[in-house]
Amino acid sequence: MHDLGTLRAFVAVARTGSVSRAALQLHLTQPAVSLKLKQLQEQLGLSLFQRRPQGLALTADGMALLPAAEQALASASAFLQTAQALHNTVRGQLKIGTIVDPEFIRLGAFYAA
Repeated sequence: MHDLGTLRAFVAVARTGSVSRAALQLHLTQPAVSLKLKQLQEQLGLSLFQRRPQGLALTADGMALLPAAEQALASASAFLQTAQALHNTVRGQLKIGTIVDPEFIRLGAFYAA
């Protein structure tokens, strides 16, 4: 697989039935989306779409691969969300020192937490 962009193009064309609508959705040019589809089909050695008067339709092979492509994109998205959440998570050790009795300055409850 070249990249997630190729999978995004495959899924977008499968959902919209059109290279032009998929290109708009992905903010790419039509030739870029067509090239991604061509490369994917060549790499897999499968025909994923068939041309129809109404646009592109998935072949049986395309239908079989669509759920796996959607799952891969969902997993990649979950991975990125988890990585982003790590930026917002406080981690590590905190050391507090005092020369005053911790109970006197009410640090006991803080220590317990």
